[in-house]
Amino acid sequence: MEGVNRGGGTRSWMKGLLDVCHLVVQPHRYWQPHHGLRQQASGGDWEWESLDEDPQFLLCRHLPLPGWHMVELDLEHDQHSVAVRLYFDTGDGFSEDQSLALEHRSGGVTRRLIHVDGRLKRLRFDPMESPGHFAIRHFRIVWLTPWFARDLLSQQLVRWHPRWREVDPHHVVKLLKRRGRRDGCHWRVLAVAEYAEIIRQEDEQVPRLVVSSSSGDRPGSIPPVGNPRVEGSVVEEGAWAQRLLESVRLVVQPQRHWSPLRGVAKLYDEVDWEWESLDEDPQFLLCRHLPLPGWHMVELDLDHDQHSVAVRLYFDTGEGFSESESLTLPLKGGRITKRLIYVKRRLRRLRFDPMESPGYFAIRHFRVVWLSPWFAHDRLSQRLVNMHHRWRDVSKQEVLGVLRHRALQDGTCWRNLALSDYEETFERFCSGRSYVQWLRERGWDDSSNGGDKNSRVSTLEGGWRSRDRRAELDEIRGGLDGWRGKDERRRRLALQRRSAAVNDGIESAEAGVIAEVGAPRMDFKPVVSILLPVHDPAPEHLQECLESVLCQEYDRWQLCIVDDASRDPEIIDMLERFEACDPRVQRRRHERNGHICEASNTALGMASGAYIALLDHDDLLSPCALSYVVEALNRSPRPVLVYSDEDKVDQRGVRCEPHFKPCFNPDLLLAQNYMAHLSVFDTALVRQLGGFRKGLEGSQDHDLALRVCAHTEPDRIVHIPRILYHWRVSPGSTAMTSNAKDYTSRAGLRAVADHLARSSPGATVELGRLPNTYRVRWPLPDPLPLVSLMIPTRDRVDLLAPCVDAILSRTRYSRLEVLILDNGTRCEETLAYLAEIGKGDSRVRILAWNHRFNYSGINNFGAYHARGDVLGLVNNDIEPINEEWLEEMVRHVVRPDIGCVGAKLYYPNDTIQHAGVVLGIGGVAGHAHKYFSRHANGYFSRLALAQNYSAVTGACLLIRKALYRQVGGLNARDLPIAFNDVDLCLKVREAGYRNVWTPDAELYHHESESRGADDNASKRARAIGEVLYMRHTWGEQLDRDPAYNPNLTLVHEDFSLR
Repeated sequence: MEGVNRGGGTRSWMKGLLDVCHLVVQPHRYWQPHHGLRQQASGGDWEWESLDEDPQFLLCRHLPLPGWHMVELDLEHDQHSVAVRLYFDTGDGFSEDQSLALEHRSGGVTRRLIHVDGRLKRLRFDPMESPGHFAIRHFRIVWLTPWFARDLLSQQLVRWHPRWREVDPHHVVKLLKRRGRRDGCHWRVLAVAEYAEIIRQEDEQVPRLVVSSSSGDRPGSIPPVGNPRVEGSVVEEGAWAQRLLESVRLVVQPQRHWSPLRGVAKLYDEVDWEWESLDEDPQFLLCRHLPLPGWHMVELDLDHDQHSVAVRLYFDTGEGFSESESLTLPLKGGRITKRLIYVKRRLRRLRFDPMESPGYFAIRHFRVVWLSPWFAHDRLSQRLVNMHHRWRDVSKQEVLGVLRHRALQDGTCWRNLALSDYEETFERFCSGRSYVQWLRERGWDDSSNGGDKNSRVSTLEGGWRSRDRRAELDEIRGGLDGWRGKDERRRRLALQRRSAAVNDGIESAEAGVIAEVGAPRMDFKPVVSILLPVHDPAPEHLQECLESVLCQEYDRWQLCIVDDASRDPEIIDMLERFEACDPRVQRRRHERNGHICEASNTALGMASGAYIALLDHDDLLSPCALSYVVEALNRSPRPVLVYSDEDKVDQRGVRCEPHFKPCFNPDLLLAQNYMAHLSVFDTALVRQLGGFRKGLEGSQDHDLALRVCAHTEPDRIVHIPRILYHWRVSPGSTAMTSNAKDYTSRAGLRAVADHLARSSPGATVELGRLPNTYRVRWPLPDPLPLVSLMIPTRDRVDLLAPCVDAILSRTRYSRLEVLILDNGTRCEETLAYLAEIGKGDSRVRILAWNHRFNYSGINNFGAYHARGDVLGLVNNDIEPINEEWLEEMVRHVVRPDIGCVGAKLYYPNDTIQHAGVVLGIGGVAGHAHKYFSRHANGYFSRLALAQNYSAVTGACLLIRKALYRQVGGLNARDLPIAFNDVDLCLKVREAGYRNVWTPDAELYHHESESRGADDNASKRARAIGEVLYMRHTWGEQLDRDPAYNPNLTLVHEDFSLR
């Protein structure tokens, strides 16, 4: 249920719920006297006077929904008896066939069960059949859940109808359905007819359907509350609404009724936290006030002190708790998480697991809200159309029809198909699902250990062996082919395309590239030499490290151990024992400690393999590590550097903090050593480059990676999107905290500085704001290039004036011109501002573009008239924050290998709007780290580092004018509004250039304020067409973003697990 605010009053949200969903209709609040009625003056006994034999009220809004209802009426009159009747108009007008006689008795509320077959157009109420006076003390139509209505109907038939007295109430509906199939009619028709017979009996207790107070907590019991407006009543509207919702269980708040089951303790003295999780499996249990069968919206806001948590709900329908009957709730930081669910059967118990690790948490909001079927279907259809790639060309109105057709073909229920597709829109989102759970679901944990040790690292890693290795390799094969060295391949392909004059030439060029890559050589089985410097690690950690090498599935390896003057006798003895047990293990000992670079060089001298792999003395290799490496070597044209993803192993042996890395990302490698572990290098090239440089201890691997990358083609640097290395978290290590060893930052700074001195004279580097990160300042040319900032606008001086004024006053870069591209402004205030700013500042020019709004077309028009060598695409709702924003972007855009440059944009509330574009999110593209705090570090510090992205937003983008023209500018024909910036970036990347995003150019962005939302049919049709164009043109590349990782989500924008 959208629009529910935390902290809102109980009365307000419940009243809104009842009003919106029409679960309780009070006709006399909205009807109009239609015929034969006159309202009496206030103060008397009667409210209305009937003037003839056919008085009528008419209700045209706030009508009851289709389904089961309880009609409640208390009417006082001056007649001996009255005939009260309700008429229902479903589109064919009022008739006796669509009417209901209420056998009203004085002295209490009469209740009558009814079923509304279709959507109502109007409702008519005839209170009497003669002149007279009357007053309506209570009139209400209460929606009932189907389960409760059937139960009530069955109970009444068994109790009062002679033909049903010997029948078990649980079998009534089943027998009615059987009779309905035999007689060729719906069972409800028979049920209503049988019910009408008992209504006509003389016993007053039956037609009034008074629910006794002994119903207690019976599911769905109707509370016998009166009209809140009755004189003398002290029941407020919020109170009866509260009792209604709790009794019928339309809103369940589990924390009000649950009890801690295990592993949780209540905190009484803590201000921030309510509960403490004592172990890895805290649980709450709810045994009463459970959600009814049907559709529900689960809403949860949980604060915690962990990096991420796994929140899970378990449903027991009588067979106990199981993973198959459970639900993962993907938390969103600082917001209420909402998730649509369907409860198939009556629940016995509900279990809530808030975390999977010890820690503290507080539940700020938690409730399960019943949804009417039509509302649930609407939300389900909307999400599938918006978020699921298979539904993007289907309208929301067609979703249920398509699902039912598929279900008929598959012989299953349409809800199963719907929920399966709905689940896929969440399955990649995992900030709330723990890494432990993610490993377990993929079969990458150690399933052989069983029980609660599934997450612990084992050198056997039975979970991996339990999967088909061929399928595993096929899973990453597409990544190896599609992700490998895309920049260089695109450069060659672009050159071939430009030289081709006809389509046949284009086809032959593409075939040439494919032939050049060639088929993988599966017979290449090199020896991989593992370099292992050792200096007094914890003995148990060293033993696990050595065993992880011995248990490698690929057996052509050499372990080069260099004991760098260890003093622990247990370490020395262990190394001797391992050397003796396997001839592939070779050991040398230094008599004095020479530190890691000298020890690594000694190990390099021992290496006999064509490739070397780097391993720390307390870390672990996955058993399949070398198998994947050799697979990558066979599928690539003689790579010189192969690196994989990695995770950490904490002090309890639990895997945590997975680092899923991008493909070769030169700018990110300058900002941090993102390659790290596992890294495999060509032995001959490393020796040619002089091995490991002394004096760079702590960042020697970063220095080596920079030197190797500088001496090879990007096509020969391969990333394996699979975790093959487990980095040990131990006290004092950089795995535990990145600033544990300050000397590593200084060594890394020197490594980057030396690399820049060799490759980019004039560039300088400084320490970043986070440990072990660096900021490169690229040189500005002399003279400075003129930058033309193009700002499309129409009216909205309230946006345009702050934007232009801020650019002119808050920009240190002096060589700029501002082109205001006026798209038919009519607002007098805006026209006056344009005239004033155009005359008052020589840097500003006003260009008129009097055509229908087309973002691509208007910017192409501005580019034609721009005088600068650098073009800037700037929205009219942008405001610079720091003065060096444009200077920083120009430093990047003048680099010869860079195409488009993007900035860091914030919403006005200081949350991230744009920090690079990730391809594939939502089917086309999404903004990285959207809604993160301005001060957040992001996924492995990526919010604080300059790096290469496949695309950046056109809200603030710089590009050289020559390159803009070379790729044809923005696509005004196919992409007039959306995705034109992504399309531009992809064309630039295909031409052989890298796009870069910098966090040091900061601006505010009031996103789409001036253009507006896609809120009508034509706009939505245009938006769908743009999505289809992007999928058709760039589909393969949208699904494989080299700046991202295939293990990360393609649904949300937060780098959570897939």
